Amino acid sequence: MPALSEGRIASEFFLVSICMFTLPFGAFFGTKHLVQTQYPPVTDWDNLFAIYASVAASVLTVWIIIMLYAFRAFNDESNYTSDDVVQDSQDDKKED
Repeated sequence: MPALSEGRIASEFFLVSICMFTLPFGAFFGTKHLVQTQYPPVTDWDNLFAIYASVAASVLTVWIIIMLYAFRAFNDESNYTSDDVVQDSQDDKKED
């Protein structure tokens, strides 16, 4: 994979930032709507369950976005330089 340009890096960061802002709102209101339509609230506890489920969906969405962004960053080949590869191979030879 070739090294990413500054514009590409900025655009990916912007996309992730937009996802971090919009997707949790969608998860919150979508889950709340789903829970309230599938299980109509009978008591105040049922309404509280809808809120807790919605918050959990929002937090889970944020965690997934962060994990995907970190996975993408760790697997980027431009993080590795040829000096790192040479140093690692020399360290391996010293251990033998």
